[in-house]
Amino acid sequence: MIAAAFPVIAVAIVALIIAFKPSKGMSGSGSDLPDRYFDAPKSFAGNSYSINASVDSQLAYKGGVGRILLVQVSENGALLPLFVQEDTKNFNPMTGQKYRFAVKIDGEGKLVLSNFRKM
Repeated sequence: MIAAAFPVIAVAIVALIIAFKPSKGMSGSGSDLPDRYFDAPKSFAGNSYSINASVDSQLAYKGGVGRILLVQVSENGALLPLFVQEDTKNFNPMTGQKYRFAVKIDGEGKLVLSNFRKM
């Protein structure tokens, strides 16, 4: 049942990305995810970026897989879903905590955490 829900969550993530498209660029003082990502996330598959953001909430969790966090970009307030694999070491996010996230875009256009640093 939970495994069947994960594809639905992935579709919801893409919908969130499009719905919360920022009004101004993310490039600048820290985040380098291009604005065009919000229009066509899959076209950036395989690329890596950095994002300065704070944790807004946890959207989903599946044991053995990981969690999906909603993060708010520091520069423009855009809300982005971020997938965190369960085997990510020393990552215990708290609502409001600010991080510099290193992310990679997977084949479905999702942002996947590859590294992090508390700010």
